[in-house]
Amino acid sequence: MAYYSQDGDTLSPPGRAARALDDHEESVLVCDGSGHSVLEQRPLMPAVHAWLENHHVNDWTRDGETLLWYVAARIGDMYDEHLTEAIPTEDLVALARDLLARGADPNAAEGHVLMAACEGDCPELMVPLLCEAGADPNLWKAPWGDKGTPLSMILRDRLWNGPTYAKIHEIARALLRSGAKLDACLTRPQDGKDESAEDLLQAHEEDLRKDFPELGPESATFRQFVAIKGLVHGVRAAKGSYARYVKKELLVLRALVRKRRATTADEDQRTAFDILARSPDEIAWRILGFRRW
Repeated sequence: MAYYSQDGDTLSPPGRAARALDDHEESVLVCDGSGHSVLEQRPLMPAVHAWLENHHVNDWTRDGETLLWYVAARIGDMYDEHLTEAIPTEDLVALARDLLARGADPNAAEGHVLMAACEGDCPELMVPLLCEAGADPNLWKAPWGDKGTPLSMILRDRLWNGPTYAKIHEIARALLRSGAKLDACLTRPQDGKDESAEDLLQAHEEDLRKDFPELGPESATFRQFVAIKGLVHGVRAAKGSYARYVKKELLVLRALVRKRRATTADEDQRTAFDILARSPDEIAWRILGFRRW
């Protein structure tokens, strides 16, 4: 399969299958701090397109990492801080979208592209994009001796070292919507213990209360964390199905709107709520973007 640029130029040799890069090709692609590799060129998009004229979009390095992996992980911050500043987040997301359109496999790189996005600098943008493209949220990786899924990365490490709780909530929602499992999110080989999403959240809450006793129930930060817990609890109550969870939530919301008991952030939302309440089920599902159940 050939990939083409907007002006019709071929960007991958026709019929060329993805393959492992040799040492020289890998050195040309991977950031090494020299400033000469493809992923260190600015502007980045033209440099990548030039590389794709002779390579398949899914070619991989000796570590199983593809071009999409490097973009999802935010390539600059792994090598040189000044490069990170030179790659705007919107450019990285645009490039990831471009690579996916050209056939980049979100489950390549030994299935770690989604994990790389969870570890990267803009997971709130990269994770939903990869999930929509078919990334498997249940592929495991064994960093730091522990074996975990992308959900464990988000609910353990990124809660302390990452985006805001509100963004974590949306990342977890994207993973759960794409089918992330709540059980055995993290396995600790040293004691053979499997931890669920609830276990990870409970451990974080205990540390949160110990380290920040001033964060009471009235705290906006704590309320955002509770919202994450509520999302996980709701999906668990729906037997692990995000679709069933949202369908139930929507039915409850519509019933409350009809009874004029639903709360809104402001009065301007009332019209939208009324339209949702009066709409047939099929239209209501489509309004919220759920095409299958």
